[in-house]
Amino acid sequence: MARPDIKLSISRIVSILQTALLLTLAAQTALADTLEMFRSRQDKVKAVVKSAVATTVAITAEQQGGTGSGVIISKDGLILTAAHVTAATGKKLTIIFSDGRKVPGIALGSNLTLDTGLARLTEEGPWPFSQMGQSDIIPMGTWCVALGHPGGFMQDRPPPVRIGRIWHRDQYGALYSDCTLIGGDSGGPLFDLNGQVIGIHSSIGGSLSTNRHAAVDSFREHWNRMLNGEVWGKLHLDPDAGDLATMGIELDWSSQNGALVRAVRTNAPAAAAGIRAGDLIVQFAGESITSSIQLLHKLGEMKAGDLASLTVHREDQVVDMELTLTDYKSLTEPPASGAEPVPDSPYLGINDLEQTEGGVQVGSVTDSSPAAAAGIQAADIISAVDDSIVTTPEMLVELLLRRTPDTSVTISLMRGEETKIVTVKLGRQ
Repeated sequence: MARPDIKLSISRIVSILQTALLLTLAAQTALADTLEMFRSRQDKVKAVVKSAVATTVAITAEQQGGTGSGVIISKDGLILTAAHVTAATGKKLTIIFSDGRKVPGIALGSNLTLDTGLARLTEEGPWPFSQMGQSDIIPMGTWCVALGHPGGFMQDRPPPVRIGRIWHRDQYGALYSDCTLIGGDSGGPLFDLNGQVIGIHSSIGGSLSTNRHAAVDSFREHWNRMLNGEVWGKLHLDPDAGDLATMGIELDWSSQNGALVRAVRTNAPAAAAGIRAGDLIVQFAGESITSSIQLLHKLGEMKAGDLASLTVHREDQVVDMELTLTDYKSLTEPPASGAEPVPDSPYLGINDLEQTEGGVQVGSVTDSSPAAAAGIQAADIISAVDDSIVTTPEMLVELLLRRTPDTSVTISLMRGEETKIVTVKLGRQ
């Protein structure tokens, strides 16, 4: 008769082997699904590039000088580019195709504030062109493809292809991606995986993941003005700083039928005028407002010192008010001489960040910090801040630095198999 403990051992071995087999089969299935996903994405990227290379052009001055990129978006030769490209290259342009063919062109109008510009091929088409997509509704994390002519046109090199994801949308609707860009890419196209243009390369940040693209919907906002050759606004490649007009509010991008105020800076014109978090701005400077991005485009046409009237819906009330716009510098300038300086760097209190699958893993949390008070723990994986996806520590830091102390942010995180959403009021450091 067999010993009971031997029977038990054999039974356990069989069970373990069965479990291992099931896990192996599950892993193989997951790997097959992942490989299929990668192959599908690869096929889409190849299809985008195949059509986009013909429409992505280099732009130079007629007599040489400045250089940039652009993309043809109509069969009669209209070109989307960046305002600072046409500002550098002048009115008469030379448009260079990827095969080296040179065609004369002309700069049309541009909105310097949003860094959007139009140009046109002056020879008769039809020309190859790419379709314009919609940028204002793109979810964070969307895969994208960047083309351009970095360093200027090179005869033996087609437009290099960069692949990445959209991770942020700024207060002017511009998109940020981790597609690596360098000089000469400015004005080139950013495509979604359907092959539609969703942005135009505007500026390059201090890190490889911080690359700004003027949103394609920003072109539509003032299309006729640019077609008619009008140039307006002030060129400033960092719209989050400098002397552009601001009210000093943070907006909810998902709001409908108006621009929903999410937060108000304490030293801003909005606070002085009585605007509160939760107000829905429905009219601004004589124009009906239907979205947050529309409001910010309207602000882009104005300058610090302008007086603006606005109407907000507040619960069951309609409130009219006026404010004088200021610039970003005045919101961040130190206090007057003799006043006690107030630190204005936002503080969360997470340390030893590491990039991992699904986001950024927290190594440790400082005691008594805003993160600790909100319940964030070591080993949590942060996947998003407000409506911006997070994939690297640099992205997370960049997103937090765009906030101000004493404002609240919504952080999405994974803890084991559990998804959590926490609201954190940032401190000061």
